[in-house]
Amino acid sequence: MKKSIGMSQNLVIVIKSLVFTLVAIVALELLLSFARGLGLHLLADSLVGNVLLEATIFGVQIGILNKYSQGKRLESIGLRRKRNGVRHALVGSFIGLAGIVLIYITVFASKIGVFEGFGFQYHHATVVLLFIISLFIRAFFAGVCEEVFFRGVLLQYLAKYKGKTFGLIVSSIIFSMFHCTRYNDLYQLSSVLLLH
Repeated sequence: MKKSIGMSQNLVIVIKSLVFTLVAIVALELLLSFARGLGLHLLADSLVGNVLLEATIFGVQIGILNKYSQGKRLESIGLRRKRNGVRHALVGSFIGLAGIVLIYITVFASKIGVFEGFGFQYHHATVVLLFIISLFIRAFFAGVCEEVFFRGVLLQYLAKYKGKTFGLIVSSIIFSMFHCTRYNDLYQLSSVLLLH
């Protein structure tokens, strides 16, 4: 029987997860830049780039879990295999997408927010449908891949290292740091920090 992972080993797992993830993201960006230089503009599409980024993050975490979870990948990050688990994940994703669409419709209908040049009357139905499909794909990949990284590997192993409160605070700060390029003001970043 294998010895359980010690406290210092948990911190090593977190550090390796962060370092390998950053290296993989930089390598992916270099690869995408090289491909754009060769004229492969398909990879310049933000949806394709976003999916590749999330898949890269996910792949690194699976590699970390393969090495350190002692054969219990899902259990080591607080997940369990359940009957109908994939179906439940898809239902949850559709509910999340419906919630986002409902929020947008509510904002437009109540005139809380006004977006110039944006709305169904400005775009063909095909463009709107592609936008919704793109939104779903992004939400699904971000939800699965980032949850495995931030709430799975980082939060679980930081909590094993110094406790749940420590794990939650540090993983939330790291989550916010990873999103600095998307959210560029203090209000948005603080919302990301608190909602993680």
